[in-house]
Amino acid sequence: MITLRNRDDIVSLLGDRRALHSWSPVELQLDFLSDDIVQSKMEAQINAWKSECGCSLGAMTLWGGIALLIAWSIYAGFPIPGGLLAKLAGTMVWLLAFAVAGKLAGIAIARRKMRNRLRQLLIQKY
Repeated sequence: MITLRNRDDIVSLLGDRRALHSWSPVELQLDFLSDDIVQSKMEAQINAWKSECGCSLGAMTLWGGIALLIAWSIYAGFPIPGGLLAKLAGTMVWLLAFAVAGKLAGIAIARRKMRNRLRQLLIQKY
């Protein structure tokens, strides 16, 4: 568990990439955050972004990739050379690429949101 008690702890966490991206949850015990409800909501938000795996965005990009491949196949007459097996293999590679790209983007977006929330804690006065 990573416990943040003051602004120095937040700065330290932001500077330590290994701790920032570890699986350890963050606990907020900030002396400048007087409202326990706000503190618990921020803690839940930070921990949700910290543990994001990117699966939901990966699934959405996979469905987007399926839609693009269907549209492209209808428009171009499925121009992948070779037999049916080659066409299926090519399609699977493209769909896997869409899913992996979405998953990586989901993780990157969540990490950026988490860092931005921690930076907001540094500059805001409560």
